Amino acid sequence: MSLHIRSFRPNIFVDEKVIMKFCNDVGVSIFSNIDDIDIPDVNLYKVFKGEERLTIWQFDRMMRAFGRPYEDYWMVYLTPDEYEIFAAYRETKYLLNGRDYDIAYGLLLKLRKHTLYTGYDDLFLKQFVAFAEIKLQHDMPHEEAIGKLYEALNICFRDEDKIDIGEMLMNDFKNISNIALNSNAVSILINLAYRYSATGRLHQAILITRQLIANREKYITGEEEKNESMLGLFANLSTMLGKIGEFKECVDACNRGMELCGKAKDYRVKPRLLYDQAYAYHDLGEEEQIYKPLLIRAYHMARGMSQHNYANTIKNDAEKELGIIIE
Repeated sequence: MSLHIRSFRPNIFVDEKVIMKFCNDVGVSIFSNIDDIDIPDVNLYKVFKGEERLTIWQFDRMMRAFGRPYEDYWMVYLTPDEYEIFAAYRETKYLLNGRDYDIAYGLLLKLRKHTLYTGYDDLFLKQFVAFAEIKLQHDMPHEEAIGKLYEALNICFRDEDKIDIGEMLMNDFKNISNIALNSNAVSILINLAYRYSATGRLHQAILITRQLIANREKYITGEEEKNESMLGLFANLSTMLGKIGEFKECVDACNRGMELCGKAKDYRVKPRLLYDQAYAYHDLGEEEQIYKPLLIRAYHMARGMSQHNYANTIKNDAEKELGIIIE
C-alpha cells in the first residue's frame, strides 16, 4: 500500500494496482481520460505508468461516477489482494441475492482458493463461504440444509466465548433478538426460516422472522439501513401469517412493510405485501371493493418493475381463485 503524507497538505495516494483492479471490475480502459467522469487532470494511462497518482478523493469521485457506493472510499486502504477478495465477496453476495447461481459458483471457487482465505483464519469469510455453499446447492434436502445452517452460524462464535449459538438458538429462538448478529448470521437465519417454512414448521419460521425484526430494530442505529434490512423480513412474515390463518396480523405486517417501503424508497417487495394484504382482507370476509384494488395495484406495480412472473401469478390467482379479472 502506498501512503504518502505531505507537510501542511496531507494527501493519501491509492496503490495503482488497486486502481487497475477497480478499472477491470467496471470495464474502464487504462487509456481512458477521466475528464469525462468529473475527475479533472487525471489520465489513467499516466497513473499506471507511474507518472501520476490518484488521491483518495479522486478515487472516491471515480467510484461514485461508476455507481459504486460512496461509502466505499475506505477501500483505498486495502492492499491489492484485500481489494480483490473483498470485491469477489461482495459480487458473490450480490449474485446469490439475485439467484444468479452459475456465476456466483465461479466466484465462490475464486474465494476459496484465495490466499487470504486459505492462509488466514478469517472467520467472517469462512462463515460466508459456508453459507454460500448451502445456498448454491438448492437441491439439498431441507433437513440436511438446516443442520448445515446451524453449523455455519457457529463459525463466528467459537472463540474465547465458547458460545454454541446454533444450539442456543435451537433451544429458544427468542435468543435471536438479544445477540449482535453480523450480516452472515442474518442471511443464515433468514434461510433457516425459509427451510422451516418449506417443511411445514411455520410457527418456528414466524418466530425466527419476528425475532430478526426485533434484532434489527435493536442493533441497527441508522434509520435508512434499518428500513432496508427489514423490508424482506416483513414480506416473508406477511406471507407466513396468511398461511396459518392469522389474517389480522398479516394485514398489520403488510402495513408496516409498506410504510418501510416508503421510508427506504425501495418498492421491490410492495407487490408481495399488497397481494398478501388483499388475500388477508378476503379471508377476513371484507367486501370485494376492499381487496380488489389492492390486487390491481400489486399486478401493475409488479409489471412496472419487470417482475413479470409474479405479475402473472397475481393475475392468474385473482381470476381462478377470486373471479377477479385484471386488465
